[in-house]
Amino acid sequence: MIEVVTVSTEQELADAYAVRMKVFVDEQGVPADIEIDELDETADHFLARLDGRPAGADKEGTSPPPSTQPTSKNCPPFPPTTEHDAPPGPGG
Repeated sequence: MIEVVTVSTEQELADAYAVRMKVFVDEQGVPADIEIDELDETADHFLARLDGRPAGADKEGTSPPPSTQPTSKNCPPFPPTTEHDAPPGPGG
């Protein structure tokens, strides 16, 4: 059974952080100081459990100051997602 709860205990918060560290830091290579930051202190945290075991996590209700949000000047463009988005190849 899948259950999603709003984090309300220290253990739930520790479980949510553990999931985020495994997924984003260990698996995707996000620096830990970016994944866990000062915005976590005021965020609402959520924990997903699968059969009672931590399986997912999220935080909501925060955003970085405007000066630190990605812009087109410091963020590479997204790659095409379909063949219709891709630029034409050689010859056409």
